[in-house]
This record gives sequence, C-alpha cells and structure tokens, in this order.
Amino acid sequence: MAVVNSQAKESNATQADIENWAHSFSAYLKESLTDAVAPSPNLAITVSISEQAEPITIVYNDGIVSVNEFGSDNLPTCSLVITDKSTVTALQVSDVQVLLRSICKGTCLLKGQVEPFIWFIGRIVDQKQVEMKVIS
Repeated sequence: MAVVNSQAKESNATQADIENWAHSFSAYLKESLTDAVAPSPNLAITVSISEQAEPITIVYNDGIVSVNEFGSDNLPTCSLVITDKSTVTALQVSDVQVLLRSICKGTCLLKGQVEPFIWFIGRIVDQKQVEMKVIS
C-alpha cells in the first residue's frame, strides 16, 4: 500500500514544482526579451495544479516580466491547470510535444485566449533552442 501511495504522490504535480518552473521561466524571459528585436504583446499566463489551487501568474506588461504581480486582469490571458508530474517536467525541460500531448490527454487543461498561448509556446521553443545551443 505504501508503494502505491508513494507512486501516486510522485505522479502528481505540486505547487512547489510549478513555482520553481515559473521563476526559472520568468528569469529566462527577462534575459531573452530584453534583447528582442520584435515587440512582444502584453499578456499573462497562469499555471496551477488544480482549479482550486492558487495559480502562479507570469505577466509580460510593457517590457517587464513579473511573477504573481497584480494588475493582470485586463491583459490577454491563458491558463494551464496541470494535474500530473510529466506535464510539469515537460515545462521544466521545454518539451512542447509532451505539453501539447498532455493538453490532448486532458492532464493539462487549457483555457483562455489564443494569443498568449501561442506566444507562450513560441517562448518555450526559443528556450529549448537556446538550451540546445549551449549543449552543442
């Protein structure tokens, strides 16, 4: 029984997992968007582990990236509700295919507007490309 409970706990995403990813991703955004040639739209992306959990919000507003800042109510927003650890891992390693598969499987519930989601996916792809350049 303890093994089953341990496996169940390992398969669930935790608030700490989401917070760690959000701070890491926002640090990447701060660094990469300061050098961006093309303007980026003002938007917000919220990520949580359940509908009832407090979401983590990454806001890009007038060139400033912030996490959990207030005032994102009037911005285009998309939200992701992540229910399994593999989706968090996909975010952590910038794996868009696994993230999209999680959305299709229903282990990541996507809501909101299209523009922030497409922008978000683009930044994940950019992050992965930067990581691949560092490795090679």
